[in-house]
Amino acid sequence: MSSVGSKHRTKRSSGSESASSAPAATTDPRLGALFEAASSSLHQAVAVLDPECLSGADAQSLYASVVEVLRLATAAKLSLATRIESSNIWRESGHRNAASLIAETEGVGVGQAQSTLETGKALGDAPKTAEALKDGKLSEPQVKELAAAVAVDPGTEHELVDAAQGESLKNFRDR
Repeated sequence: MSSVGSKHRTKRSSGSESASSAPAATTDPRLGALFEAASSSLHQAVAVLDPECLSGADAQSLYASVVEVLRLATAAKLSLATRIESSNIWRESGHRNAASLIAETEGVGVGQAQSTLETGKALGDAPKTAEALKDGKLSEPQVKELAAAVAVDPGTEHELVDAAQGESLKNFRDR
């Protein structure tokens, strides 16, 4: 197993990584701890959340915080999905392809998992989009739209990312 610990493992691990994966020695052992601490904190917050005890302003503020968490989690999810595919861990765990492993892990359909992989890969050609996502400024649907648009016309990425941050998804799609 890698040096990044997790209580959420899928199927089995062979104990070794495929030839295309990075050596375990390069993995920061604190990374798993950081994600586990974030997950634990979020579990605690959700456990004590009683929306009826909040003012409307407090609910709106907490909602904005949750949106930021979702956006940051999306950045991690997309990056990790592409690594799952390139590492071939999906083969070692008995899956047909990376989308199958991701679908099982996330509890979604293979089509949605494939879309996650495609979006993650598209971010490699959309650095400003990837940066805005990692900064928590874009939602997953915005990133999907941006990645598709940038694939058609890479020269528009800066303008489109700026526009996406200030508009609703519907208005952005209507551009």
